[in-house]
Amino acid sequence: MRKIQKEIDELNNKYFPSKSYINCDIKYFNLDLLVQNIGYFDIIYMDPPWRIKGGQQVDSQFMFSNSKFSLEYNTMSNKDIIDINIETLSKKGFLFLWILNTQMDIACQMMQKWGYEVVDKLIWIKMKDKNIQLTHGYYFMHSFEMCLIGYKNNEFSGESKSNYMEQNYPQFHQYITNNVIFSEVRKKSQKPDEIYEIIELLIPGSKKIEIFARNNNLRPGWLSLGNQLGETYEQWLNLVCCDECKQEITKQKLMRYKSKYRHNYDLCQNCVQHHNKEDFFEIQNKVYEDVLHQYQQCNHCRTEPIWGIRFHCLDCQDFDLCEACVDLNIKENDKFHDQKHQMQVIEVPIYADGFPVHDKRCSSCYMMPITGTCFTCHQCSGNFNLCQNCFFNKSSEKIANKRHKQEHVMDPILSPTKNSKTKKYKCGGCGLANLNGEIFKCLNCYCFYFCQSCYDTKRDNFKTNIASSHKTYHTLVKIQTKNEDLDEKKNENENENDNDLKQKDQIHDQQQLIQCVQENNNNQQENNKNQSLQNTMIKQRGRPKKKISNLELYMDKLSKQKKSQENSEK
Repeated sequence: MRKIQKEIDELNNKYFPSKSYINCDIKYFNLDLLVQNIGYFDIIYMDPPWRIKGGQQVDSQFMFSNSKFSLEYNTMSNKDIIDINIETLSKKGFLFLWILNTQMDIACQMMQKWGYEVVDKLIWIKMKDKNIQLTHGYYFMHSFEMCLIGYKNNEFSGESKSNYMEQNYPQFHQYITNNVIFSEVRKKSQKPDEIYEIIELLIPGSKKIEIFARNNNLRPGWLSLGNQLGETYEQWLNLVCCDECKQEITKQKLMRYKSKYRHNYDLCQNCVQHHNKEDFFEIQNKVYEDVLHQYQQCNHCRTEPIWGIRFHCLDCQDFDLCEACVDLNIKENDKFHDQKHQMQVIEVPIYADGFPVHDKRCSSCYMMPITGTCFTCHQCSGNFNLCQNCFFNKSSEKIANKRHKQEHVMDPILSPTKNSKTKKYKCGGCGLANLNGEIFKCLNCYCFYFCQSCYDTKRDNFKTNIASSHKTYHTLVKIQTKNEDLDEKKNENENENDNDLKQKDQIHDQQQLIQCVQENNNNQQENNKNQSLQNTMIKQRGRPKKKISNLELYMDKLSKQKKSQENSEK
Protein backbone atom coordinates (compact mmCIF):
# COMPACT_ATOMS: atom_id res chain seq x y z
CA MET A 1 0.00 0.00 0.00
CA ARG A 2 2.85 2.39 0.79
CA LYS A 3 4.37 1.70 -2.62
CA ILE A 4 1.05 2.37 -4.37
CA GLN A 5 0.53 5.56 -2.37
CA LYS A 6 4.05 6.70 -3.24
CA GLU A 7 3.38 6.14 -6.95
CA ILE A 8 0.11 8.08 -6.72
CA ASP A 9 1.88 10.97 -4.96
CA GLU A 10 4.56 11.01 -7.64
CA LEU A 11 1.90 11.14 -10.36
CA ASN A 12 0.00 13.93 -8.62
CA ASN A 13 3.18 15.97 -8.14
CA LYS A 14 4.33 15.46 -11.72
CA TYR A 15 3.26 18.89 -13.00
CA PHE A 16 3.58 21.08 -9.88
CA PRO A 17 5.82 19.34 -7.30
CA SER A 18 5.71 22.32 -4.90
CA LYS A 19 2.82 24.50 -3.75
CA SER A 20 2.52 26.65 -6.86
CA TYR A 21 0.30 29.72 -6.89
CA ILE A 22 -0.32 32.97 -8.74
CA ASN A 23 -1.69 35.87 -6.71
CA CYS A 24 -4.03 37.68 -9.13
CA ASP A 25 -7.52 39.02 -9.70
CA ILE A 26 -9.39 36.28 -11.57
CA LYS A 27 -11.66 38.78 -13.34
CA TYR A 28 -8.72 40.40 -15.14
CA PHE A 29 -6.22 37.54 -15.38
CA ASN A 30 -5.44 36.27 -18.90
CA LEU A 31 -6.30 32.56 -18.80
CA ASP A 32 -5.47 32.16 -22.51
CA LEU A 33 -1.89 33.20 -21.82
CA LEU A 34 -1.74 30.66 -18.99
CA VAL A 35 -2.82 27.85 -21.34
CA GLN A 36 -0.27 28.94 -23.97
CA ASN A 37 2.57 28.59 -21.46
CA ILE A 38 1.43 25.60 -19.38
CA GLY A 39 -1.12 23.75 -21.50
CA TYR A 40 -4.65 22.48 -20.86
CA PHE A 41 -5.85 21.18 -17.51
CA ASP A 42 -7.66 17.92 -16.70
CA ILE A 43 -9.21 19.06 -13.42
CA ILE A 44 -10.65 22.50 -12.66
CA TYR A 45 -11.70 23.14 -9.08
CA MET A 46 -13.67 26.30 -8.19
CA ASP A 47 -15.10 27.81 -5.01
CA PRO A 48 -16.43 31.18 -6.23
CA PRO A 49 -17.07 34.06 -3.79
CA TRP A 50 -20.83 34.06 -4.42
CA ARG A 51 -22.71 37.25 -3.75
CA ILE A 52 -25.79 35.96 -2.01
CA LYS A 53 -27.98 38.95 -2.86
CA GLY A 54 -27.41 41.57 -5.52
CA GLY A 55 -25.64 39.33 -8.01
CA GLN A 56 -28.56 37.26 -9.20
CA GLN A 57 -30.26 38.19 -12.44
CA VAL A 58 -33.67 38.29 -10.77
CA ASP A 59 -34.16 39.25 -7.11
CA SER A 60 -35.61 36.53 -4.97
CA GLN A 61 -37.04 36.60 -1.45
CA PHE A 62 -35.08 33.45 -0.67
CA MET A 63 -31.72 35.29 -0.88
CA PHE A 64 -30.10 37.72 1.52
CA SER A 65 -26.90 39.75 1.52
CA ASN A 66 -23.97 38.94 3.75
CA SER A 67 -21.93 41.79 5.19
CA LYS A 68 -19.69 39.34 7.02
CA PHE A 69 -18.21 38.18 3.70
CA SER A 70 -17.04 41.70 2.91
CA LEU A 71 -14.77 41.58 5.92
CA GLU A 72 -12.72 38.76 4.43
CA TYR A 73 -13.00 38.80 0.65
CA ASN A 74 -14.80 40.59 -2.13
CA THR A 75 -17.82 38.82 -3.54
CA MET A 76 -18.72 38.52 -7.21
CA SER A 77 -22.06 38.68 -8.96
CA ASN A 78 -23.35 35.79 -11.05
CA LYS A 79 -22.58 37.75 -14.21
CA ASP A 80 -18.98 38.33 -13.13
CA ILE A 81 -18.47 34.62 -12.50
CA ILE A 82 -20.09 33.38 -15.70
CA ASP A 83 -18.02 35.85 -17.77
CA ILE A 84 -14.74 34.20 -16.69
CA ASN A 85 -13.34 32.19 -19.62
CA ILE A 86 -13.14 28.88 -17.78
CA GLU A 87 -13.82 27.05 -21.07
CA THR A 88 -10.33 27.97 -22.33
CA LEU A 89 -8.58 26.03 -19.55
CA SER A 90 -9.62 22.53 -20.63
CA LYS A 91 -10.71 20.48 -23.63
CA LYS A 92 -11.47 17.32 -21.74
CA GLY A 93 -11.85 16.56 -18.05
CA PHE A 94 -13.80 17.41 -14.92
CA LEU A 95 -14.99 20.62 -13.30
CA PHE A 96 -15.76 20.70 -9.55
CA LEU A 97 -17.90 23.74 -8.68
CA TRP A 98 -19.02 24.61 -5.14
CA ILE A 99 -22.42 26.29 -5.26
CA LEU A 100 -25.00 27.85 -2.97
CA ASN A 101 -28.17 25.90 -2.32
CA THR A 102 -30.21 28.69 -3.92
CA GLN A 103 -28.01 28.98 -7.04
CA MET A 104 -28.56 25.58 -8.66
CA ASP A 105 -30.11 26.96 -11.84
CA ILE A 106 -27.45 29.60 -12.49
CA ALA A 107 -24.70 27.06 -11.69
CA CYS A 108 -26.06 24.71 -14.37
CA GLN A 109 -26.06 27.62 -16.83
CA MET A 110 -22.42 28.30 -15.98
CA MET A 111 -21.53 24.65 -16.55
CA GLN A 112 -23.24 24.72 -19.95
CA LYS A 113 -21.54 27.98 -20.96
CA TRP A 114 -18.12 26.56 -20.08
CA GLY A 115 -18.81 23.39 -22.08
CA TYR A 116 -19.47 20.95 -19.24
CA GLU A 117 -22.34 18.55 -18.62
CA VAL A 118 -23.47 18.10 -15.02
CA VAL A 119 -22.92 14.41 -14.25
CA ASP A 120 -22.93 14.18 -10.46
CA LYS A 121 -22.56 16.07 -7.19
CA LEU A 122 -20.80 15.79 -3.84
CA ILE A 123 -22.51 16.67 -0.55
CA TRP A 124 -20.51 18.02 2.39
CA ILE A 125 -22.29 17.48 5.74
CA LYS A 126 -20.90 20.14 8.06
CA MET A 127 -19.82 18.97 11.51
CA LYS A 128 -19.09 21.06 14.60
CA ASP A 129 -17.62 19.35 17.68
CA LYS A 130 -18.63 15.97 16.21
CA ASN A 131 -22.24 17.08 15.78
CA ILE A 132 -24.09 18.21 12.68
CA GLN A 133 -23.90 21.99 12.42
CA LEU A 134 -27.06 23.98 11.76
CA THR A 135 -26.95 27.29 9.90
CA HIS A 136 -29.63 29.71 8.74
CA GLY A 137 -31.95 28.94 5.86
CA TYR A 138 -35.33 30.14 4.61
CA TYR A 139 -37.52 27.09 5.24
CA PHE A 140 -35.13 24.79 7.12
CA MET A 141 -31.87 24.97 9.02
CA HIS A 142 -29.04 24.11 6.61
CA SER A 143 -26.31 21.57 7.38
CA PHE A 144 -24.63 20.92 4.05
CA GLU A 145 -22.95 22.43 1.00
CA MET A 146 -23.02 21.06 -2.52
CA CYS A 147 -20.30 20.63 -5.13
CA LEU A 148 -21.49 20.08 -8.71
CA ILE A 149 -19.38 17.83 -10.95
CA GLY A 150 -19.24 18.53 -14.67
CA TYR A 151 -17.56 16.49 -17.41
CA LYS A 152 -16.28 17.69 -20.79
CA ASN A 153 -15.36 15.33 -23.65
CA ASN A 154 -14.91 17.19 -26.95
CA GLU A 155 -15.32 15.16 -30.16
CA PHE A 156 -12.17 14.64 -32.23
CA SER A 157 -12.13 16.47 -35.55
CA GLY A 158 -9.98 15.99 -38.64
CA GLU A 159 -7.40 13.68 -37.09
CA SER A 160 -7.51 9.90 -37.00
CA LYS A 161 -9.20 8.32 -34.03
CA SER A 162 -6.01 6.51 -33.01
CA ASN A 163 -4.06 9.77 -32.83
CA TYR A 164 -6.89 11.31 -30.84
CA MET A 165 -6.91 8.47 -28.29
CA GLU A 166 -3.12 8.68 -27.90
CA GLN A 167 -3.31 12.25 -26.63
CA ASN A 168 -2.10 12.74 -23.05
CA TYR A 169 -5.51 12.48 -21.34
CA PRO A 170 -5.51 10.27 -18.22
CA GLN A 171 -8.26 7.75 -17.56
CA PHE A 172 -10.50 8.26 -14.51
CA HIS A 173 -11.43 5.64 -11.93
CA GLN A 174 -15.04 4.91 -10.99
CA TYR A 175 -16.57 4.07 -7.59
CA ILE A 176 -13.64 5.38 -5.54
CA THR A 177 -16.00 6.67 -2.82
CA ASN A 178 -19.60 7.70 -2.17
CA ASN A 179 -20.87 11.22 -2.74
CA VAL A 180 -21.18 12.29 0.93
CA ILE A 181 -18.39 13.88 2.99
CA PHE A 182 -18.67 14.27 6.77
CA SER A 183 -16.09 16.82 7.89
CA GLU A 184 -15.56 19.50 10.54
CA VAL A 185 -16.08 23.19 9.78
CA ARG A 186 -12.85 25.15 10.03
CA LYS A 187 -11.92 28.61 8.75
CA LYS A 188 -14.37 30.80 6.89
CA SER A 189 -15.23 29.27 3.51
CA GLN A 190 -12.59 26.56 3.91
CA LYS A 191 -13.75 23.34 2.27
CA PRO A 192 -12.86 19.85 3.57
CA ASP A 193 -9.51 18.31 2.63
CA GLU A 194 -11.31 15.12 1.60
CA ILE A 195 -12.42 16.78 -1.64
CA TYR A 196 -8.79 17.06 -2.78
CA GLU A 197 -8.12 13.43 -1.89
CA ILE A 198 -11.17 12.33 -3.90
CA ILE A 199 -10.03 14.33 -6.94
CA GLU A 200 -6.50 12.92 -6.73
CA LEU A 201 -7.87 9.37 -6.55
CA LEU A 202 -10.28 10.03 -9.43
CA ILE A 203 -7.55 10.89 -11.95
CA PRO A 204 -4.03 10.17 -10.64
CA GLY A 205 -1.39 12.12 -12.54
CA SER A 206 -3.82 14.71 -13.87
CA LYS A 207 -3.00 18.38 -14.31
CA LYS A 208 -5.07 20.28 -11.74
CA ILE A 209 -5.87 23.95 -11.23
CA GLU A 210 -7.85 25.66 -8.46
CA ILE A 211 -9.64 28.95 -9.15
CA PHE A 212 -10.32 31.33 -6.20
CA ALA A 213 -7.80 29.48 -4.03
CA ARG A 214 -6.67 30.60 -0.59
CA ASN A 215 -3.59 29.91 1.50
CA ASN A 216 -5.16 27.05 3.42
CA ASN A 217 -5.88 25.26 0.11
CA LEU A 218 -2.33 25.24 -1.33
CA ARG A 219 -1.26 21.67 -2.15
CA PRO A 220 1.58 20.00 -4.08
CA GLY A 221 0.50 18.96 -7.56
CA TRP A 222 -1.92 21.87 -7.93
CA LEU A 223 -1.68 25.31 -9.52
CA SER A 224 -3.65 27.79 -7.40
CA LEU A 225 -5.05 31.12 -8.62
CA GLY A 226 -6.56 33.73 -6.30
CA ASN A 227 -6.22 37.20 -4.85
CA GLN A 228 -5.59 36.07 -1.26
CA LEU A 229 -2.42 34.04 -1.72
CA GLY A 230 1.00 34.62 -0.19
CA GLU A 231 2.28 36.10 3.06
CA THR A 232 -0.05 39.11 2.87
CA TYR A 233 -3.11 36.98 3.53
CA GLU A 234 -1.58 34.55 6.04
CA GLN A 235 -3.52 36.11 8.94
CA TRP A 236 -7.28 35.77 8.42
CA LEU A 237 -9.50 38.55 9.68
CA ASN A 238 -12.05 36.20 11.22
CA LEU A 239 -9.40 35.05 13.72
CA VAL A 240 -9.24 38.07 16.01
CA CYS A 241 -5.95 38.40 17.90
CA CYS A 242 -5.05 40.59 20.85
CA ASP A 243 -2.97 43.51 19.61
CA GLU A 244 -0.74 43.35 22.71
CA CYS A 245 -0.14 39.71 23.64
CA LYS A 246 -0.91 38.43 20.09
CA GLN A 247 -2.94 35.42 21.27
CA GLU A 248 -6.10 34.42 19.40
CA ILE A 249 -9.12 35.78 21.24
CA THR A 250 -11.85 34.01 19.29
CA LYS A 251 -10.18 30.61 19.36
CA GLN A 252 -9.41 30.74 23.10
CA LYS A 253 -12.98 31.91 23.87
CA LEU A 254 -11.69 34.93 25.79
CA MET A 255 -13.67 38.10 26.31
CA ARG A 256 -12.90 40.58 23.58
CA TYR A 257 -12.54 44.33 24.02
CA LYS A 258 -12.80 46.40 20.83
CA SER A 259 -11.48 49.95 20.90
CA LYS A 260 -13.96 52.77 20.35
CA TYR A 261 -11.32 55.21 19.12
CA ARG A 262 -8.52 53.13 17.49
CA HIS A 263 -9.11 51.49 14.14
CA ASN A 264 -9.26 47.66 14.23
CA TYR A 265 -7.71 47.46 17.70
CA ASP A 266 -8.69 44.58 19.99
CA LEU A 267 -7.54 43.42 23.42
CA CYS A 268 -8.12 40.26 25.41
CA GLN A 269 -9.58 40.24 28.91
CA ASN A 270 -6.11 40.10 30.47
CA CYS A 271 -4.48 42.96 28.56
CA VAL A 272 -7.44 45.31 28.95
CA GLN A 273 -6.73 45.53 32.68
CA HIS A 274 -3.98 48.04 31.88
CA HIS A 275 -6.40 50.31 29.99
CA ASN A 276 -9.61 52.20 30.64
CA LYS A 277 -12.47 49.78 29.90
CA GLU A 278 -14.81 52.66 29.06
CA ASP A 279 -12.81 53.19 25.86
CA PHE A 280 -13.67 49.68 24.62
CA PHE A 281 -16.72 47.76 23.47
CA GLU A 282 -17.11 44.67 25.64
CA ILE A 283 -17.83 41.57 23.54
CA GLN A 284 -18.68 38.36 25.40
CA ASN A 285 -17.35 36.20 22.54
CA LYS A 286 -19.75 33.40 23.46
CA VAL A 287 -20.96 32.79 19.90
CA TYR A 288 -19.03 30.16 17.94
CA GLU A 289 -20.61 30.94 14.54
CA ASP A 290 -21.80 33.91 12.52
CA VAL A 291 -25.21 35.06 13.72
CA LEU A 292 -27.79 36.52 11.37
CA HIS A 293 -29.60 39.71 12.44
CA GLN A 294 -32.43 38.99 10.06
CA TYR A 295 -34.49 42.18 10.36
CA GLN A 296 -31.69 44.74 10.66
CA GLN A 297 -29.82 46.78 8.06
CA CYS A 298 -26.51 48.59 8.43
CA ASN A 299 -27.31 52.30 8.17
CA HIS A 300 -24.02 53.08 6.41
CA CYS A 301 -23.17 50.31 3.92
CA ARG A 302 -26.88 49.31 3.58
CA THR A 303 -26.15 45.59 3.80
CA GLU A 304 -29.16 43.61 4.96
CA PRO A 305 -29.28 41.58 7.08
CA ILE A 306 -26.28 42.14 9.35
CA TRP A 307 -24.08 39.13 10.06
CA GLY A 308 -21.86 38.80 13.12
CA ILE A 309 -21.86 41.53 15.74
CA ARG A 310 -24.36 44.40 15.48
CA PHE A 311 -23.72 47.81 17.04
CA HIS A 312 -26.97 49.56 18.00
CA CYS A 313 -26.96 53.28 18.84
CA LEU A 314 -28.92 54.15 21.99
CA ASP A 315 -28.97 57.88 21.21
CA CYS A 316 -30.15 57.73 17.59
CA GLN A 317 -33.51 56.46 16.44
CA ASP A 318 -33.27 53.03 14.79
CA PHE A 319 -29.57 53.23 13.91
CA ASP A 320 -27.36 50.13 13.52
CA LEU A 321 -23.88 49.47 12.16
CA CYS A 322 -21.99 46.34 11.21
CA GLU A 323 -18.48 45.84 12.61
CA ALA A 324 -16.82 46.82 9.34
CA CYS A 325 -18.56 50.21 9.33
CA VAL A 326 -17.70 50.82 12.99
CA ASP A 327 -14.02 50.43 12.08
CA LEU A 328 -14.52 52.60 9.00
CA ASN A 329 -16.10 55.38 11.08
CA ILE A 330 -13.09 55.33 13.43
CA LYS A 331 -10.63 55.44 10.54
CA GLU A 332 -12.20 58.22 8.45
CA ASN A 333 -11.75 61.89 9.27
CA ASP A 334 -15.30 62.77 8.20
CA LYS A 335 -17.36 60.80 10.69
CA PHE A 336 -20.75 59.57 9.51
CA HIS A 337 -21.76 58.80 13.10
CA ASP A 338 -20.98 60.59 16.36
CA GLN A 339 -18.43 58.56 18.33
CA LYS A 340 -19.70 60.04 21.59
CA HIS A 341 -23.01 58.24 21.18
CA GLN A 342 -23.52 55.18 23.32
CA MET A 343 -23.44 51.97 21.27
CA GLN A 344 -24.90 48.67 22.43
CA VAL A 345 -23.10 45.50 21.32
CA ILE A 346 -25.58 42.81 20.22
CA GLU A 347 -24.08 39.39 19.55
CA VAL A 348 -27.33 37.38 19.44
CA PRO A 349 -30.61 39.16 18.58
CA ILE A 350 -33.83 38.57 20.48
CA TYR A 351 -36.30 36.47 18.51
CA ALA A 352 -38.05 38.67 15.90
CA ASP A 353 -36.06 41.62 17.32
CA GLY A 354 -39.10 43.50 18.58
CA PHE A 355 -41.36 42.79 15.61
CA PRO A 356 -44.81 41.30 16.32
CA VAL A 357 -45.02 37.51 16.18
CA HIS A 358 -48.33 35.95 15.11
CA ASP A 359 -49.09 32.36 16.04
CA LYS A 360 -50.34 31.67 12.50
CA ARG A 361 -49.04 29.89 9.40
CA CYS A 362 -48.60 31.62 6.04
CA SER A 363 -50.89 29.93 3.51
CA SER A 364 -48.42 30.59 0.68
CA CYS A 365 -44.87 29.91 1.94
CA TYR A 366 -46.02 27.98 5.07
CA MET A 367 -43.84 30.08 7.39
CA MET A 368 -44.77 29.53 11.03
CA PRO A 369 -45.00 31.79 13.01
CA ILE A 370 -45.62 34.90 10.92
CA THR A 371 -43.26 37.72 11.89
CA GLY A 372 -44.14 41.34 11.21
CA THR A 373 -47.50 42.28 9.74
CA CYS A 374 -49.95 39.42 9.20
CA PHE A 375 -52.57 39.72 6.45
CA THR A 376 -55.75 37.71 6.98
CA CYS A 377 -58.87 37.10 4.90
CA HIS A 378 -62.08 37.43 6.92
CA GLN A 379 -64.12 36.06 4.01
CA CYS A 380 -62.25 32.78 4.56
CA SER A 381 -63.18 32.90 8.27
CA GLY A 382 -59.62 33.84 9.21
CA ASN A 383 -58.24 30.52 7.91
CA PHE A 384 -56.21 32.17 5.13
CA ASN A 385 -53.20 34.20 6.27
CA LEU A 386 -50.17 35.66 4.51
CA CYS A 387 -46.84 36.96 5.73
CA GLN A 388 -45.78 40.37 4.48
CA ASN A 389 -43.23 38.85 2.07
CA CYS A 390 -45.87 36.84 0.23
CA PHE A 391 -48.45 39.63 0.39
CA PHE A 392 -46.18 42.19 -1.30
CA ASN A 393 -44.09 39.92 -3.57
CA LYS A 394 -46.65 37.45 -4.93
CA SER A 395 -49.55 38.22 -7.23
CA SER A 396 -53.13 37.45 -6.26
CA GLU A 397 -53.26 34.77 -8.98
CA LYS A 398 -50.40 32.82 -7.38
CA ILE A 399 -51.76 32.88 -3.85
CA ALA A 400 -55.38 32.08 -4.79
CA ASN A 401 -56.69 28.56 -4.13
CA LYS A 402 -60.01 26.70 -4.08
CA ARG A 403 -61.26 28.58 -1.04
CA HIS A 404 -59.47 31.94 -1.27
CA LYS A 405 -60.44 33.94 -4.37
CA GLN A 406 -58.62 36.82 -6.04
CA GLU A 407 -61.38 39.30 -5.24
CA HIS A 408 -61.16 38.63 -1.49
CA VAL A 409 -59.89 41.50 0.63
CA MET A 410 -56.87 40.96 2.90
CA ASP A 411 -56.82 42.95 6.14
CA PRO A 412 -53.55 43.70 7.96
CA ILE A 413 -53.10 42.64 11.58
CA LEU A 414 -50.41 44.74 13.23
CA SER A 415 -50.59 43.34 16.75
CA PRO A 416 -50.90 39.60 17.43
CA THR A 417 -54.11 38.39 19.04
CA LYS A 418 -53.76 36.58 22.34
CA ASN A 419 -55.37 33.20 22.88
CA SER A 420 -58.24 33.17 25.34
CA LYS A 421 -57.11 29.82 26.76
CA THR A 422 -54.13 29.49 29.06
CA LYS A 423 -50.98 28.73 27.08
CA LYS A 424 -49.41 25.30 27.48
CA TYR A 425 -45.63 25.02 27.91
CA LYS A 426 -43.48 22.04 26.93
CA CYS A 427 -39.87 21.45 27.98
CA GLY A 428 -37.47 21.39 25.02
CA GLY A 429 -35.03 19.19 26.91
CA CYS A 430 -37.03 16.28 28.32
CA GLY A 431 -40.33 16.80 26.50
CA LEU A 432 -42.38 17.23 29.68
CA ALA A 433 -45.69 18.89 28.83
CA ASN A 434 -48.00 21.22 30.79
CA LEU A 435 -45.22 22.92 32.74
CA ASN A 436 -46.31 25.20 35.56
CA GLY A 437 -44.59 27.34 38.12
CA GLU A 438 -41.11 28.66 37.39
CA ILE A 439 -39.72 27.71 33.96
CA PHE A 440 -37.01 29.15 31.69
CA LYS A 441 -37.76 30.78 28.34
CA CYS A 442 -35.22 31.30 25.52
CA LEU A 443 -35.18 34.89 24.26
CA ASN A 444 -33.57 33.88 20.95
CA CYS A 445 -35.94 31.03 19.95
CA TYR A 446 -39.66 30.79 19.28
CA CYS A 447 -41.52 28.90 22.04
CA PHE A 448 -38.50 27.13 23.53
CA TYR A 449 -38.60 26.38 27.26
CA PHE A 450 -36.65 24.45 29.89
CA CYS A 451 -37.99 22.94 33.07
CA GLN A 452 -35.94 23.47 36.23
CA SER A 453 -34.24 20.08 35.93
CA CYS A 454 -33.16 20.54 32.29
CA TYR A 455 -32.04 24.09 33.01
CA ASP A 456 -29.70 22.80 35.72
CA THR A 457 -28.29 19.92 33.65
CA LYS A 458 -28.58 20.84 29.95
CA ARG A 459 -28.33 24.60 29.51
CA ASP A 460 -24.55 24.50 28.92
CA ASN A 461 -24.38 21.14 27.14
CA PHE A 462 -27.55 20.97 25.05
CA LYS A 463 -27.20 19.20 21.71
CA THR A 464 -29.32 20.77 18.99
CA ASN A 465 -31.81 18.33 17.45
CA ILE A 466 -33.96 18.42 14.33
CA ALA A 467 -36.95 19.98 16.06
CA SER A 468 -35.10 22.92 17.58
CA SER A 469 -32.63 25.64 16.64
CA HIS A 470 -31.66 26.33 20.25
CA LYS A 471 -27.95 26.91 20.90
CA THR A 472 -25.94 26.87 24.11
CA TYR A 473 -25.07 30.56 23.76
CA HIS A 474 -28.73 31.64 23.78
CA THR A 475 -30.12 33.63 26.72
CA LEU A 476 -32.60 31.97 29.11
CA VAL A 477 -34.81 33.96 31.50
CA LYS A 478 -37.05 32.74 34.31
CA ILE A 479 -40.80 33.23 33.92
CA GLN A 480 -43.84 32.31 36.04
CA THR A 481 -46.51 30.13 34.41
CA LYS A 482 -49.91 28.72 35.34
CA ASN A 483 -51.13 25.13 35.21
CA GLU A 484 -54.08 25.00 32.83
CA ASP A 485 -55.43 21.73 34.24
CA LEU A 486 -55.53 23.11 37.79
CA ASP A 487 -57.16 26.29 36.55
CA GLU A 488 -59.81 24.26 34.70
CA LYS A 489 -60.58 22.20 37.82
CA LYS A 490 -60.75 25.36 39.89
CA ASN A 491 -63.15 26.92 37.38
CA GLU A 492 -65.26 23.76 37.36
CA ASN A 493 -65.52 23.79 41.18
CA GLU A 494 -66.45 27.46 41.14
CA ASN A 495 -69.12 26.78 38.51
CA GLU A 496 -70.51 23.89 40.57
CA ASN A 497 -70.73 26.10 43.67
CA ASP A 498 -72.47 28.81 41.66
CA ASN A 499 -74.98 26.26 40.34
CA ASP A 500 -75.70 25.01 43.87
CA LEU A 501 -76.34 28.53 45.11
CA LYS A 502 -78.64 29.21 42.15
CA GLN A 503 -80.62 26.03 42.84
CA LYS A 504 -81.02 26.97 46.51
CA ASP A 505 -82.23 30.45 45.56
CA GLN A 506 -84.73 28.94 43.10
CA ILE A 507 -86.12 26.56 45.77
CA HIS A 508 -86.41 29.41 48.24
CA ASP A 509 -88.26 31.56 45.68
CA GLN A 510 -90.64 28.68 44.89
CA GLN A 511 -91.44 28.22 48.56
CA GLN A 512 -92.13 31.92 48.93
CA LEU A 513 -94.35 31.78 45.85
CA ILE A 514 -96.44 28.90 47.28
CA GLN A 515 -96.80 30.71 50.59
CA CYS A 516 -97.90 33.90 48.86
CA VAL A 517 -100.47 32.04 46.74
CA GLN A 518 -101.98 30.45 49.84
CA GLU A 519 -102.18 33.79 51.59
CA ASN A 520 -103.71 35.28 48.46
CA ASN A 521 -106.47 32.65 48.42
CA ASN A 522 -107.23 33.24 52.07
CA ASN A 523 -107.53 36.95 51.50
CA GLN A 524 -109.64 36.63 48.35
CA GLN A 525 -112.92 37.00 50.20
CA GLU A 526 -111.67 40.02 52.09
CA ASN A 527 -110.61 41.62 48.82
CA ASN A 528 -114.10 41.10 47.35
CA LYS A 529 -115.63 42.96 50.29
CA ASN A 530 -113.20 45.81 49.88
CA GLN A 531 -114.04 46.05 46.17
CA SER A 532 -117.60 47.25 46.82
CA LEU A 533 -116.25 49.87 49.18
CA GLN A 534 -113.79 51.11 46.53
CA ASN A 535 -116.60 51.45 43.94
CA THR A 536 -118.61 53.56 46.35
CA MET A 537 -115.62 55.87 46.92
CA ILE A 538 -115.09 56.29 43.16
CA LYS A 539 -118.67 57.39 42.63
CA GLN A 540 -118.42 59.93 45.43
CA ARG A 541 -115.18 61.48 44.03
CA GLY A 542 -116.47 61.55 40.44
CA ARG A 543 -113.32 60.17 38.71
CA PRO A 544 -112.31 56.66 37.55
CA LYS A 545 -110.06 54.50 39.69
CA LYS A 546 -107.79 51.80 38.30
CA LYS A 547 -108.79 48.33 39.36
CA ILE A 548 -106.19 46.60 41.52
CA SER A 549 -105.63 43.00 40.38
CA ASN A 550 -104.67 40.04 42.49
CA LEU A 551 -101.36 39.77 40.66
CA GLU A 552 -100.45 43.35 41.58
CA LEU A 553 -101.28 42.71 45.18
CA TYR A 554 -99.15 39.57 45.12
CA MET A 555 -96.15 41.29 43.53
CA ASP A 556 -96.39 44.17 46.01
CA LYS A 557 -96.42 41.79 48.91
CA LEU A 558 -93.51 39.77 47.48
CA SER A 559 -91.37 42.90 47.10
CA LYS A 560 -92.09 43.92 50.70
CA GLN A 561 -91.03 40.49 51.91
CA LYS A 562 -87.76 40.64 49.98
CA LYS A 563 -87.00 44.09 51.38
CA SER A 564 -87.64 42.93 54.91
CA GLN A 565 -85.42 39.88 54.28
CA GLU A 566 -82.61 42.09 52.99
CA ASN A 567 -82.90 44.38 55.99
CA SER A 568 -82.74 41.40 58.34
CA GLU A 569 -79.63 40.08 56.57
CA LYS A 570 -77.98 43.47 56.91
